Amino acid sequence: MPKTILVVANKDYPATAVDCNEILRRRYNISTMYDPAKALDTISGQGPIDLLIADFNLVMTMDGEQLIEEAHKHRPDLPAILVASIGQSPPVLRPALDKIR
Repeated sequence: MPKTILVVANKDYPATAVDCNEILRRRYNISTMYDPAKALDTISGQGPIDLLIADFNLVMTMDGEQLIEEAHKHRPDLPAILVASIGQSPPVLRPALDKIR
């Protein structure tokens, strides 16, 4: 069964938060959200999430670091990657994806 990745991105810069082409090529299930509060609702539910990728520069109720902290209150073992909208995908993303294969 494919792994499920929840991407919580900055609505103004969604393409810079994550290299989605890299993820899709590896056949992961992707769920993209732009509202951290709704993402927390999803995380606190029982649905399968194998990895959380959060943009540090979220524009709503919390930043990506706060989202990850809150997510770990519901799912302490959930792997998470914090990225920043800097115009290109961070090089750390590909090695992290390799670890959840």
